[in-house]
Amino acid sequence: MPVSEKRLLEHAEYLRRLVRGLVLDQNRVDDVVQETYLRALSKPPRHSQNLRGWLATVARNIAFRLQRDASRRTRREERAGRPD
Repeated sequence: MPVSEKRLLEHAEYLRRLVRGLVLDQNRVDDVVQETYLRALSKPPRHSQNLRGWLATVARNIAFRLQRDASRRTRREERAGRPD
């Protein structure tokens, strides 16, 4: 069942506070929030009774994935930069 933009925006401040606590790079907060909204609009939850909880789970997963990807990229760059 699609989620209306109005219902998503009702949780905007909560979502932003949550993501601020999850993301180390504060410049990425907007990216995580935006990607969470895109996911909600493109693949909405089956049941929207607990939309806040669903949004929190999606945001946590996105934040974790971004941190993991950044960590992997850093390790790859460090290995590539070492002299043989």
